[in-house]
Amino acid sequence: FPPVQPEEVAVSGPGMADVALQWAPAVGQVVGVLLVLLFLRSLLKRNAAPAQPSGSSSSVAIPVAETDLSSEAQQQNMRREIERAIAADPAALARLLESWVTEAKT
Repeated sequence: FPPVQPEEVAVSGPGMADVALQWAPAVGQVVGVLLVLLFLRSLLKRNAAPAQPSGSSSSVAIPVAETDLSSEAQQQNMRREIERAIAADPAALARLLESWVTEAKT
């Protein structure tokens, strides 16, 4: 009888879990940026209402001490302030997001 050759063992590559662990940080950052952009898009859509003529100002900002407000009112005021800041200078917000992403990479 001829000598028996040992069978070769098939070696598999990295598994699905290994690939997921390798790509998880990058995918997480991309998903985070997309969620922020969707949130900002919804804020900008609400602020895209037609501007009032400069002569008529129906809403006047009245400063209120934050200690007198409930937590819901404080949240609403903070949200309005953020919306105003975004509407006033969207480029500044883009720079802020870029700096956050750069910080997250380091």
